[in-house]
Amino acid sequence: MRKCCTSSPTEGMAQAAAVLLLLFLATAPAVVRADPPAHEPPRQTVVIGGDIHYPPYEFLDENGEPSGFNVELSRAVAKAAGLDIKIRLGLWKSMRQDMENGDIDVLQGMSYSLERAKTLSFSAPYTTVAYSIFARDDSPSAASLHDLRGKAVLVEEGGAMYDFLSHSSPGIILIPTYNHENALRRLAAGHADFALVAEAAGRYMARKFDLDVHPVSTPVSLEQYCYAARKDKAEVLAKLSKGLETLKTSGEYRKLSDKWLTFPERDQIPWRSALKYGAMLLAPLLAILIGSLVWSRMLRREVAARTAELKEEVRKHREAKRQLEENQKLIIHSDRMATLGVMASGIAHEINNPNGLMLMNLPIVLEAYEDIQDILQGHYGRHGDFSMGGLPYSRMRDEVPQMLTDLMESADRIRTIIHDLKEYARKSGRTDMEPLDMNQLVQTSLRFVSNAVKRATDNLSVRYADDLPPVFGNARQIQQVIINLLLNACEALDNRRKGIEVATSYDERLNAVVVTVRDEGVGISPADLDHITDPFFTTKREQGGTGLGLSVSAGIAKAHYGTMDFESAPGAGTTVTLSLPAHTSSDNAPA
Repeated sequence: MRKCCTSSPTEGMAQAAAVLLLLFLATAPAVVRADPPAHEPPRQTVVIGGDIHYPPYEFLDENGEPSGFNVELSRAVAKAAGLDIKIRLGLWKSMRQDMENGDIDVLQGMSYSLERAKTLSFSAPYTTVAYSIFARDDSPSAASLHDLRGKAVLVEEGGAMYDFLSHSSPGIILIPTYNHENALRRLAAGHADFALVAEAAGRYMARKFDLDVHPVSTPVSLEQYCYAARKDKAEVLAKLSKGLETLKTSGEYRKLSDKWLTFPERDQIPWRSALKYGAMLLAPLLAILIGSLVWSRMLRREVAARTAELKEEVRKHREAKRQLEENQKLIIHSDRMATLGVMASGIAHEINNPNGLMLMNLPIVLEAYEDIQDILQGHYGRHGDFSMGGLPYSRMRDEVPQMLTDLMESADRIRTIIHDLKEYARKSGRTDMEPLDMNQLVQTSLRFVSNAVKRATDNLSVRYADDLPPVFGNARQIQQVIINLLLNACEALDNRRKGIEVATSYDERLNAVVVTVRDEGVGISPADLDHITDPFFTTKREQGGTGLGLSVSAGIAKAHYGTMDFESAPGAGTTVTLSLPAHTSSDNAPA
Protein backbone atom coordinates (compact mmCIF):
# COMPACT_ATOMS: atom_id res chain seq x y z
CA MET A 1 0.00 0.00 0.00
CA ARG A 2 1.27 3.52 -0.98
CA LYS A 3 2.19 5.78 1.96
CA CYS A 4 1.00 9.48 1.94
CA CYS A 5 2.70 12.42 3.71
CA THR A 6 0.56 15.00 5.47
CA SER A 7 1.51 18.44 6.92
CA SER A 8 0.05 20.76 9.52
CA PRO A 9 -1.76 24.07 8.59
CA THR A 10 1.15 26.11 9.94
CA GLU A 11 3.61 24.33 7.71
CA GLY A 12 1.34 24.93 4.69
CA MET A 13 1.21 28.67 5.30
CA ALA A 14 4.99 28.83 5.60
CA GLN A 15 5.41 27.02 2.30
CA ALA A 16 2.97 29.35 0.57
CA ALA A 17 4.83 32.42 1.88
CA ALA A 18 8.11 31.02 0.60
CA VAL A 19 6.63 30.45 -2.87
CA LEU A 20 5.30 34.07 -3.00
CA LEU A 21 8.68 35.46 -1.93
CA LEU A 22 10.45 33.51 -4.70
CA LEU A 23 7.93 34.75 -7.29
CA PHE A 24 8.44 38.40 -6.12
CA LEU A 25 12.23 38.13 -6.34
CA ALA A 26 12.01 36.55 -9.77
CA THR A 27 9.72 39.23 -11.24
CA ALA A 28 11.04 42.37 -9.44
CA PRO A 29 13.18 44.65 -11.66
CA ALA A 30 16.82 44.83 -10.81
CA VAL A 31 17.91 47.96 -8.97
CA VAL A 32 20.71 49.70 -10.77
CA ARG A 33 22.74 52.20 -8.77
CA ALA A 34 23.57 55.15 -10.93
CA ASP A 35 26.78 56.91 -10.17
CA PRO A 36 26.41 60.70 -9.87
CA PRO A 37 27.88 62.71 -12.74
CA ALA A 38 31.47 63.46 -12.13
CA HIS A 39 31.33 67.05 -13.38
CA GLU A 40 27.85 68.61 -13.45
CA PRO A 41 27.99 71.97 -15.29
CA PRO A 42 27.01 74.98 -13.13
CA ARG A 43 23.59 76.57 -13.73
CA GLN A 44 23.63 79.90 -15.53
CA THR A 45 22.78 82.97 -13.41
CA VAL A 46 20.94 85.73 -15.29
CA VAL A 47 20.60 89.30 -13.95
CA ILE A 48 17.13 90.68 -14.80
CA GLY A 49 16.43 94.41 -14.37
CA GLY A 50 13.17 96.31 -13.93
CA ASP A 51 11.49 99.51 -12.72
CA ILE A 52 11.80 100.14 -8.96
CA HIS A 53 8.34 101.70 -8.66
CA TYR A 54 5.83 100.46 -11.25
CA PRO A 55 3.06 98.67 -9.32
CA PRO A 56 1.41 96.28 -9.86
CA TYR A 57 4.02 95.11 -12.39
CA GLU A 58 7.24 95.64 -10.40
CA PHE A 59 8.13 97.46 -7.18
CA LEU A 60 9.79 97.05 -3.76
CA ASP A 61 7.47 95.69 -1.07
CA GLU A 62 7.38 96.81 2.57
CA ASN A 63 10.45 94.63 3.29
CA GLY A 64 12.46 96.22 0.48
CA GLU A 65 12.26 93.07 -1.70
CA PRO A 66 11.28 93.00 -5.42
CA SER A 67 7.62 92.11 -5.97
CA GLY A 68 4.85 92.39 -8.55
CA PHE A 69 3.57 90.60 -11.66
CA ASN A 70 6.80 90.94 -13.70
CA VAL A 71 8.94 89.80 -10.75
CA GLU A 72 6.90 86.67 -9.94
CA LEU A 73 6.59 85.84 -13.66
CA SER A 74 10.38 86.11 -14.13
CA ARG A 75 11.01 83.79 -11.19
CA ALA A 76 8.50 81.23 -12.50
CA VAL A 77 9.90 81.46 -16.06
CA ALA A 78 13.48 81.03 -14.80
CA LYS A 79 12.46 77.96 -12.76
CA ALA A 80 10.77 76.40 -15.81
CA ALA A 81 13.81 77.21 -17.99
CA GLY A 82 16.35 75.88 -15.47
CA LEU A 83 18.00 79.25 -14.89
CA ASP A 84 19.18 80.95 -11.73
CA ILE A 85 18.23 84.64 -11.74
CA LYS A 86 18.94 87.77 -9.75
CA ILE A 87 16.36 90.57 -9.99
CA ARG A 88 17.58 94.17 -9.68
CA LEU A 89 15.16 97.13 -9.65
CA GLY A 90 15.99 100.82 -10.16
CA LEU A 91 14.99 103.90 -12.10
CA TRP A 92 13.89 102.75 -15.57
CA LYS A 93 16.28 105.12 -17.35
CA SER A 94 19.20 103.77 -15.28
CA MET A 95 18.16 100.14 -15.92
CA ARG A 96 18.22 100.71 -19.68
CA GLN A 97 21.70 102.20 -19.39
CA ASP A 98 22.88 99.24 -17.25
CA MET A 99 21.66 96.82 -19.93
CA GLU A 100 23.52 98.72 -22.63
CA ASN A 101 26.67 98.66 -20.46
CA GLY A 102 26.33 94.92 -19.81
CA ASP A 103 25.74 95.27 -16.04
CA ILE A 104 22.41 93.42 -16.40
CA ASP A 105 21.54 90.70 -18.91
CA VAL A 106 17.81 91.14 -19.50
CA LEU A 107 15.14 93.82 -18.98
CA GLN A 108 11.66 92.67 -18.01
CA GLY A 109 8.55 94.60 -19.02
CA MET A 110 10.05 96.43 -22.03
CA SER A 111 7.71 97.52 -24.82
CA TYR A 112 8.49 96.19 -28.30
CA SER A 113 8.99 98.63 -31.17
CA LEU A 114 10.63 98.41 -34.60
CA GLU A 115 13.08 101.16 -33.61
CA ARG A 116 14.19 99.30 -30.47
CA ALA A 117 14.41 96.00 -32.39
CA LYS A 118 17.23 97.47 -34.48
CA THR A 119 19.60 97.32 -31.48
CA LEU A 120 17.92 94.88 -29.07
CA SER A 121 16.55 91.33 -29.12
CA PHE A 122 13.04 90.69 -27.79
CA SER A 123 11.26 87.61 -26.46
CA ALA A 124 7.71 86.72 -27.38
CA PRO A 125 5.30 89.23 -25.71
CA TYR A 126 3.84 88.06 -22.40
CA THR A 127 1.23 90.78 -21.78
CA THR A 128 -0.31 93.85 -23.40
CA VAL A 129 -0.31 97.17 -21.50
CA ALA A 130 -2.73 99.96 -22.36
CA TYR A 131 -1.51 103.57 -22.00
CA SER A 132 -4.14 106.24 -21.33
CA ILE A 133 -4.33 110.00 -20.71
CA PHE A 134 -4.81 110.90 -17.00
CA ALA A 135 -6.14 114.30 -15.89
CA ARG A 136 -7.55 116.30 -12.99
CA ASP A 137 -11.13 117.54 -12.85
CA ASP A 138 -9.94 121.03 -13.89
CA SER A 139 -7.73 119.82 -16.77
CA PRO A 140 -8.61 120.80 -20.35
CA SER A 141 -10.62 118.35 -22.44
CA ALA A 142 -8.60 115.61 -24.15
CA ALA A 143 -9.57 112.27 -25.68
CA SER A 144 -6.64 111.51 -27.99
CA LEU A 145 -2.98 112.32 -28.61
CA HIS A 146 -4.05 115.02 -31.08
CA ASP A 147 -5.76 116.91 -28.22
CA LEU A 148 -2.44 117.09 -26.32
CA ARG A 149 -0.76 119.46 -28.78
CA GLY A 150 0.41 122.59 -27.02
CA LYS A 151 -0.28 121.02 -23.59
CA ALA A 152 2.21 120.12 -20.82
CA VAL A 153 2.23 116.31 -20.46
CA LEU A 154 4.09 114.32 -17.76
CA VAL A 155 5.74 111.12 -19.09
CA GLU A 156 8.21 108.66 -17.52
CA GLU A 157 11.68 109.38 -18.91
CA GLY A 158 13.11 106.42 -20.82
CA GLY A 159 9.70 104.73 -21.14
CA ALA A 160 7.95 103.58 -24.31
CA MET A 161 5.63 106.58 -24.57
CA TYR A 162 8.49 109.03 -23.94
CA ASP A 163 10.50 107.50 -26.81
CA PHE A 164 7.43 107.47 -29.10
CA LEU A 165 6.25 111.04 -28.42
CA SER A 166 9.79 112.49 -28.57
CA HIS A 167 10.01 111.48 -32.25
CA SER A 168 6.40 111.55 -33.48
CA SER A 169 4.65 114.41 -31.58
CA PRO A 170 6.84 117.56 -31.46
CA GLY A 171 3.79 119.71 -30.69
CA ILE A 172 3.38 118.15 -27.22
CA ILE A 173 5.31 119.77 -24.33
CA LEU A 174 6.92 116.69 -22.73
CA ILE A 175 7.86 116.88 -19.02
CA PRO A 176 10.08 113.89 -18.08
CA THR A 177 9.56 112.32 -14.63
CA TYR A 178 11.26 109.66 -12.51
CA ASN A 179 8.40 107.14 -12.74
CA HIS A 180 4.62 106.80 -13.06
CA GLU A 181 3.94 107.72 -9.40
CA ASN A 182 6.01 110.90 -9.74
CA ALA A 183 4.01 111.81 -12.87
CA LEU A 184 0.64 111.28 -11.13
CA ARG A 185 1.67 113.15 -7.97
CA ARG A 186 2.91 116.14 -9.98
CA LEU A 187 -0.28 116.09 -12.06
CA ALA A 188 -2.42 116.07 -8.89
CA ALA A 189 -0.34 119.01 -7.56
CA GLY A 190 -1.10 121.05 -10.71
CA HIS A 191 2.39 120.92 -12.30
CA ALA A 192 1.06 120.00 -15.77
CA ASP A 193 -2.13 119.56 -17.81
CA PHE A 194 -2.01 115.77 -18.28
CA ALA A 195 -0.01 112.62 -17.59
CA LEU A 196 0.42 109.69 -19.99
CA VAL A 197 0.88 106.45 -18.02
CA ALA A 198 -0.08 102.77 -18.11
CA GLU A 199 -3.78 102.64 -17.27
CA ALA A 200 -3.61 99.65 -14.88
CA ALA A 201 -0.63 101.09 -12.98
CA GLY A 202 -2.22 104.56 -12.95
CA ARG A 203 -5.51 103.32 -11.48
CA TYR A 204 -3.59 101.25 -8.92
CA MET A 205 -1.48 104.23 -7.73
CA ALA A 206 -4.36 106.73 -7.76
CA ARG A 207 -6.38 104.37 -5.57
CA LYS A 208 -3.46 103.50 -3.24
CA PHE A 209 -2.24 107.09 -2.68
CA ASP A 210 -5.69 108.74 -2.92
CA LEU A 211 -4.66 111.01 -5.81
CA ASP A 212 -7.38 113.15 -7.42
CA VAL A 213 -6.57 112.01 -10.98
CA HIS A 214 -8.34 109.64 -13.41
CA PRO A 215 -8.13 108.40 -17.00
CA VAL A 216 -10.05 110.58 -19.48
CA SER A 217 -9.53 108.61 -22.70
CA THR A 218 -9.71 105.19 -24.21
CA PRO A 219 -6.25 103.63 -24.53
CA VAL A 220 -4.11 105.76 -26.85
CA SER A 221 -1.50 103.02 -27.23
CA LEU A 222 -1.30 99.26 -26.65
CA GLU A 223 2.25 98.19 -25.80
CA GLN A 224 3.44 94.58 -25.95
CA TYR A 225 5.61 93.81 -22.90
CA CYS A 226 8.52 91.46 -23.60
CA TYR A 227 11.87 90.45 -22.22
CA ALA A 228 14.62 92.46 -23.97
CA ALA A 229 18.40 92.07 -24.16
CA ARG A 230 21.36 93.04 -26.26
CA LYS A 231 21.88 91.11 -29.48
CA ASP A 232 24.64 89.03 -27.87
CA LYS A 233 22.17 87.73 -25.22
CA ALA A 234 19.74 86.15 -27.72
CA GLU A 235 20.43 82.66 -26.30
CA VAL A 236 19.20 83.75 -22.85
CA LEU A 237 16.01 85.20 -24.38
CA ALA A 238 15.38 81.90 -26.17
CA LYS A 239 15.50 80.03 -22.84
CA LEU A 240 13.16 82.57 -21.22
CA SER A 241 10.72 82.28 -24.14
CA LYS A 242 10.72 78.50 -23.77
CA GLY A 243 10.03 78.80 -20.03
CA LEU A 244 7.21 81.29 -20.77
CA GLU A 245 5.53 78.82 -23.12
CA THR A 246 5.75 76.17 -20.40
CA LEU A 247 3.95 78.47 -17.93
CA LYS A 248 1.18 79.27 -20.42
CA THR A 249 0.64 75.58 -21.12
CA SER A 250 0.54 74.64 -17.41
CA GLY A 251 -1.89 77.45 -16.48
CA GLU A 252 0.61 79.09 -14.07
CA TYR A 253 0.70 82.24 -16.25
CA ARG A 254 -3.08 82.70 -15.92
CA LYS A 255 -2.89 82.39 -12.12
CA LEU A 256 -0.21 85.12 -11.91
CA SER A 257 -2.18 87.37 -14.27
CA ASP A 258 -5.39 86.98 -12.24
CA LYS A 259 -3.49 87.64 -9.01
CA TRP A 260 -1.81 90.90 -10.07
CA LEU A 261 -3.68 92.36 -13.05
CA THR A 262 -7.35 92.00 -12.06
CA PHE A 263 -8.71 95.02 -10.17
CA PRO A 264 -12.29 95.48 -8.93
CA GLU A 265 -13.81 98.84 -9.75
CA ARG A 266 -14.14 101.30 -6.85
CA ASP A 267 -17.89 101.58 -7.12
CA GLN A 268 -18.52 97.91 -7.86
CA ILE A 269 -20.65 96.24 -5.16
CA PRO A 270 -19.74 92.53 -4.59
CA TRP A 271 -22.61 90.09 -4.73
CA ARG A 272 -22.00 89.15 -1.09
CA SER A 273 -22.52 92.76 -0.04
CA ALA A 274 -25.65 92.96 -2.21
CA LEU A 275 -27.08 89.88 -0.49
CA LYS A 276 -26.15 91.31 2.91
CA TYR A 277 -27.90 94.62 2.28
CA GLY A 278 -30.89 92.83 0.77
CA ALA A 279 -31.22 90.68 3.87
CA MET A 280 -31.05 93.78 6.06
CA LEU A 281 -33.93 95.34 4.09
CA LEU A 282 -36.05 92.20 4.26
CA ALA A 283 -35.41 91.52 7.94
CA PRO A 284 -38.06 93.98 9.27
CA LEU A 285 -40.71 92.53 6.89
CA LEU A 286 -39.89 89.01 7.95
CA ALA A 287 -39.99 90.07 11.60
CA ILE A 288 -43.52 91.48 11.14
CA LEU A 289 -44.68 88.21 9.59
CA ILE A 290 -43.23 86.14 12.40
CA GLY A 291 -45.29 87.89 15.02
CA SER A 292 -45.58 90.58 17.58
CA LEU A 293 -43.56 88.66 20.19
CA VAL A 294 -40.46 88.44 18.00
CA TRP A 295 -40.94 92.05 16.90
CA SER A 296 -41.08 93.40 20.42
CA ARG A 297 -37.95 91.42 21.36
CA MET A 298 -36.07 92.82 18.37
CA LEU A 299 -37.31 96.30 19.23
CA ARG A 300 -35.92 96.02 22.75
CA ARG A 301 -32.57 94.88 21.33
CA GLU A 302 -32.57 97.81 18.92
CA VAL A 303 -33.28 100.26 21.73
CA ALA A 304 -30.47 98.77 23.78
CA ALA A 305 -28.06 98.97 20.81
CA ARG A 306 -29.06 102.57 20.06
CA THR A 307 -28.59 103.49 23.72
CA ALA A 308 -25.08 102.05 23.55
CA GLU A 309 -24.39 104.02 20.36
CA LEU A 310 -25.56 107.26 21.99
CA LYS A 311 -23.27 106.64 24.96
CA GLU A 312 -20.37 106.07 22.58
CA GLU A 313 -21.21 109.27 20.68
CA VAL A 314 -21.30 111.24 23.94
CA ARG A 315 -17.88 109.80 24.85
CA LYS A 316 -16.45 110.71 21.44
CA HIS A 317 -17.93 114.22 21.72
CA ARG A 318 -16.24 114.75 25.08
CA GLU A 319 -12.95 113.44 23.69
CA ALA A 320 -13.24 115.73 20.66
CA LYS A 321 -13.94 118.70 22.95
CA ARG A 322 -10.88 117.88 25.04
CA GLN A 323 -8.75 117.57 21.90
CA LEU A 324 -10.11 120.89 20.61
CA GLU A 325 -9.08 122.61 23.83
CA GLU A 326 -5.58 121.12 23.52
CA ASN A 327 -5.35 122.27 19.90
CA GLN A 328 -6.47 125.77 20.87
CA LYS A 329 -3.65 125.92 23.39
CA LEU A 330 -1.21 124.81 20.69
CA ILE A 331 -2.54 127.45 18.27
CA ILE A 332 -2.03 130.15 20.92
CA HIS A 333 1.50 128.86 21.50
CA SER A 334 2.21 128.81 17.73
CA ASP A 335 0.90 132.37 17.39
CA ARG A 336 3.18 133.45 20.22
CA MET A 337 6.13 131.81 18.47
CA ALA A 338 5.21 133.56 15.19
CA THR A 339 5.14 136.91 17.02
CA LEU A 340 8.50 136.09 18.52
CA GLY A 341 9.81 135.40 15.01
CA VAL A 342 8.68 138.84 13.81
CA MET A 343 10.34 140.45 16.84
CA ALA A 344 13.54 138.49 16.18
CA SER A 345 13.60 139.77 12.59
CA GLY A 346 13.33 143.37 13.86
CA ILE A 347 16.03 142.80 16.47
CA ALA A 348 18.30 141.34 13.79
CA HIS A 349 17.83 144.53 11.76
CA GLU A 350 18.70 146.71 14.77
CA ILE A 351 21.83 144.65 15.48
CA ASN A 352 22.91 144.78 11.86
CA ASN A 353 23.09 148.59 11.79
CA PRO A 354 25.67 149.13 14.61
CA ASN A 355 27.49 145.99 13.50
CA GLY A 356 27.85 147.46 10.02
CA LEU A 357 29.28 150.63 11.59
CA MET A 358 31.89 148.52 13.41
CA LEU A 359 32.80 146.68 10.20
CA MET A 360 33.29 150.01 8.46
CA ASN A 361 35.34 151.73 11.23
CA LEU A 362 37.49 148.91 12.61
CA PRO A 363 39.71 148.62 9.50
CA ILE A 364 40.30 152.40 9.67
CA VAL A 365 41.27 152.17 13.38
CA LEU A 366 43.65 149.30 12.59
CA GLU A 367 45.20 151.24 9.73
CA ALA A 368 45.56 154.34 11.96
CA TYR A 369 47.32 152.29 14.66
CA GLU A 370 49.72 150.89 12.08
CA ASP A 371 50.44 154.46 10.86
CA ILE A 372 51.49 155.69 14.35
CA GLN A 373 53.38 152.47 15.14
CA ASP A 374 56.70 154.05 14.10
CA ILE A 375 56.11 157.13 16.32
CA LEU A 376 55.25 154.98 19.35
CA GLN A 377 58.23 152.73 18.73
CA GLY A 378 60.56 155.74 18.49
CA HIS A 379 59.21 157.13 21.76
CA TYR A 380 59.72 153.71 23.35
CA GLY A 381 63.36 153.67 22.13
CA ARG A 382 64.14 157.11 23.50
CA HIS A 383 62.25 157.11 26.80
CA GLY A 384 61.75 153.46 27.60
CA ASP A 385 58.50 151.63 28.32
CA PHE A 386 55.32 153.63 29.03
CA SER A 387 51.69 152.97 29.94
CA MET A 388 49.12 152.42 27.17
CA GLY A 389 45.53 151.66 28.19
CA GLY A 390 46.73 150.72 31.67
CA LEU A 391 49.23 148.16 30.34
CA PRO A 392 52.91 148.47 29.28
CA TYR A 393 53.42 149.49 25.68
CA SER A 394 55.88 146.62 25.17
CA ARG A 395 52.94 144.24 25.63
CA MET A 396 50.20 146.28 23.93
CA ARG A 397 52.13 146.85 20.69
CA ASP A 398 51.61 143.17 19.75
CA GLU A 399 48.15 142.70 21.26
CA VAL A 400 46.33 145.79 19.90
CA PRO A 401 46.51 144.66 16.21
CA GLN A 402 45.35 141.15 17.21
CA MET A 403 42.46 142.56 19.27
CA LEU A 404 41.32 144.74 16.37
CA THR A 405 41.56 141.79 13.97
CA ASP A 406 39.51 139.62 16.36
CA LEU A 407 36.89 142.37 16.61
CA MET A 408 36.58 142.57 12.82
CA GLU A 409 36.27 138.77 12.51
CA SER A 410 33.61 138.69 15.26
CA ALA A 411 31.64 141.50 13.61
CA ASP A 412 31.84 139.68 10.29
CA ARG A 413 30.54 136.51 11.97
CA ILE A 414 27.62 138.53 13.42
CA ARG A 415 26.84 139.79 9.91
CA THR A 416 26.91 136.25 8.49
CA ILE A 417 24.60 134.87 11.19
CA ILE A 418 22.12 137.75 10.78
CA HIS A 419 22.16 137.29 7.00
CA ASP A 420 21.46 133.55 7.37
CA LEU A 421 18.70 134.26 9.91
CA LYS A 422 16.97 136.78 7.64
CA GLU A 423 17.23 134.41 4.67
CA TYR A 424 15.78 131.60 6.77
CA ALA A 425 12.88 133.76 7.98
CA ARG A 426 12.02 135.06 4.51
CA LYS A 427 8.80 133.65 3.01
CA SER A 428 9.29 131.10 0.27
CA GLY A 429 7.31 129.95 -2.73
CA ARG A 430 7.57 127.83 -5.85
CA THR A 431 9.89 130.42 -7.42
CA ASP A 432 12.50 129.63 -4.74
CA MET A 433 13.05 126.09 -6.03
CA GLU A 434 16.64 125.78 -7.30
CA PRO A 435 19.63 123.39 -7.35
CA LEU A 436 21.16 123.30 -3.85
CA ASP A 437 24.42 122.13 -2.27
CA MET A 438 23.44 119.84 0.61
CA ASN A 439 26.82 120.25 2.33
CA GLN A 440 26.31 124.05 2.37
CA LEU A 441 22.76 123.63 3.78
CA VAL A 442 24.08 121.45 6.62
CA GLN A 443 26.89 123.96 7.41
CA THR A 444 24.43 126.87 7.57
CA SER A 445 22.02 124.87 9.77
CA LEU A 446 24.84 123.99 12.18
CA ARG A 447 25.67 127.69 12.56
CA PHE A 448 22.05 128.37 13.58
CA VAL A 449 22.06 125.73 16.33
CA SER A 450 25.71 126.00 17.42
CA ASN A 451 24.81 127.25 20.92
CA ALA A 452 22.24 124.47 21.45
CA VAL A 453 24.83 121.88 20.35
CA LYS A 454 27.50 123.33 22.67
CA ARG A 455 25.09 123.15 25.62
CA ALA A 456 24.07 119.55 24.84
CA THR A 457 27.31 117.72 24.01
CA ASP A 458 31.09 117.83 23.90
CA ASN A 459 31.16 115.26 21.06
CA LEU A 460 29.89 116.53 17.71
CA SER A 461 31.05 114.68 14.59
CA VAL A 462 30.36 116.08 11.11
CA ARG A 463 31.32 114.30 7.86
CA TYR A 464 30.73 115.85 4.44
CA ALA A 465 30.78 113.61 1.35
CA ASP A 466 32.90 114.78 -1.59
CA ASP A 467 31.39 115.49 -5.03
CA LEU A 468 27.77 115.39 -3.87
CA PRO A 469 25.28 116.02 -6.70
CA PRO A 470 22.90 118.94 -6.03
CA VAL A 471 19.29 118.55 -4.94
CA PHE A 472 16.40 120.57 -6.38
CA GLY A 473 14.31 122.34 -3.77
CA ASN A 474 13.70 125.27 -1.44
CA ALA A 475 16.75 126.12 0.70
CA ARG A 476 14.84 127.51 3.71
CA GLN A 477 12.44 124.56 3.87
CA ILE A 478 15.25 121.98 3.73
CA GLN A 479 17.21 123.97 6.37
CA GLN A 480 14.06 123.90 8.53
CA VAL A 481 14.08 120.08 8.38
CA ILE A 482 17.81 119.79 9.21
CA ILE A 483 17.58 122.31 12.09
CA ASN A 484 14.60 120.42 13.51
CA LEU A 485 16.52 117.12 13.41
CA LEU A 486 19.59 118.70 15.07
CA LEU A 487 17.52 120.29 17.89
CA ASN A 488 15.70 116.99 18.52
CA ALA A 489 19.08 115.23 18.73
CA CYS A 490 20.31 117.80 21.29
CA GLU A 491 17.16 117.38 23.42
CA ALA A 492 17.54 113.57 23.37
CA LEU A 493 20.96 113.62 25.14
CA ASP A 494 20.92 113.20 28.91
CA ASN A 495 24.60 114.12 29.49
CA ARG A 496 27.39 115.94 27.64
CA ARG A 497 29.56 112.82 27.16
CA LYS A 498 27.12 111.37 24.64
CA GLY A 499 27.55 112.58 21.09
CA ILE A 500 25.81 113.56 17.86
CA GLU A 501 26.92 112.47 14.39
CA VAL A 502 25.94 114.33 11.21
CA ALA A 503 26.89 112.99 7.78
CA THR A 504 26.08 113.55 4.12
CA SER A 505 26.31 110.85 1.44
CA TYR A 506 25.06 109.79 -1.99
CA ASP A 507 22.93 106.66 -2.54
CA GLU A 508 23.77 105.59 -6.07
CA ARG A 509 21.12 102.85 -6.15
CA LEU A 510 18.29 105.33 -5.49
CA ASN A 511 20.06 108.35 -7.06
CA ALA A 512 19.44 110.25 -3.81
CA VAL A 513 21.41 112.66 -1.59
CA VAL A 514 21.24 111.55 2.06
CA VAL A 515 21.64 113.45 5.35
CA THR A 516 21.97 111.27 8.47
CA VAL A 517 21.62 112.64 12.02
CA ARG A 518 22.41 110.10 14.77
CA ASP A 519 22.33 110.76 18.50
CA GLU A 520 23.30 108.63 21.51
CA GLY A 521 20.25 109.77 23.44
CA VAL A 522 17.42 108.10 25.32
CA GLY A 523 15.80 106.64 22.19
CA ILE A 524 12.13 106.23 21.28
CA SER A 525 9.78 103.41 22.25
CA PRO A 526 8.26 101.30 19.41
CA ALA A 527 4.75 102.52 20.30
CA ASP A 528 5.79 106.19 19.98
CA LEU A 529 7.90 105.52 16.86
CA ASP A 530 4.76 104.59 14.89
CA HIS A 531 3.27 108.06 15.55
CA ILE A 532 6.42 110.19 15.52
CA THR A 533 5.33 112.23 12.46
CA ASP A 534 1.64 112.55 13.42
CA PRO A 535 0.52 116.20 13.83
CA PHE A 536 0.40 117.35 17.51
CA PHE A 537 1.95 114.09 18.74
CA THR A 538 4.76 114.79 21.23
CA THR A 539 6.41 113.17 24.24
CA LYS A 540 7.68 116.58 25.46
CA ARG A 541 4.38 118.34 26.19
CA GLU A 542 5.58 119.42 29.66
CA GLN A 543 8.72 120.99 28.14
CA GLY A 544 6.67 123.08 25.70
CA GLY A 545 6.70 120.69 22.70
CA THR A 546 3.94 121.25 20.13
CA GLY A 547 4.21 117.99 18.18
CA LEU A 548 4.42 119.89 14.88
CA GLY A 549 8.16 119.86 14.11
CA LEU A 550 8.55 116.33 12.72
CA SER A 551 5.11 116.44 11.10
CA VAL A 552 6.03 119.60 9.19
CA SER A 553 9.49 118.16 8.37
CA ALA A 554 7.96 114.96 6.97
CA GLY A 555 5.60 117.07 4.85
CA ILE A 556 8.52 119.12 3.47
CA ALA A 557 10.45 115.94 2.61
CA LYS A 558 7.41 114.50 0.82
CA ALA A 559 6.84 117.77 -1.08
CA HIS A 560 10.44 117.45 -2.36
CA TYR A 561 9.71 113.82 -3.45
CA GLY A 562 11.95 112.56 -0.65
CA THR A 563 11.65 110.41 2.48
CA MET A 564 12.49 110.69 6.18
CA ASP A 565 13.13 107.38 7.98
CA PHE A 566 13.60 106.72 11.72
CA GLU A 567 15.50 103.95 13.53
CA SER A 568 15.43 103.94 17.33
CA ALA A 569 15.09 101.86 20.46
CA PRO A 570 14.89 102.89 24.13
CA GLY A 571 18.38 103.56 25.46
CA ALA A 572 20.03 102.97 22.06
CA GLY A 573 19.76 106.43 20.52
CA THR A 574 18.00 107.51 17.33
CA THR A 575 19.06 107.68 13.69
CA VAL A 576 17.09 109.87 11.25
CA THR A 577 17.79 109.56 7.52
CA LEU A 578 16.65 112.33 5.15
CA SER A 579 16.81 111.28 1.47
CA LEU A 580 16.10 113.70 -1.41
CA PRO A 581 16.33 112.91 -5.16
CA ALA A 582 19.53 114.09 -6.80
CA HIS A 583 18.98 116.99 -9.20
CA THR A 584 18.60 116.15 -12.90
CA SER A 585 17.72 118.27 -15.90
CA SER A 586 14.09 117.08 -15.70
CA ASP A 587 13.62 119.01 -12.43
CA ASN A 588 13.77 122.25 -14.41
CA ALA A 589 10.85 121.24 -16.62
CA PRO A 590 7.96 123.73 -16.80
CA ALA A 591 5.23 123.12 -14.28
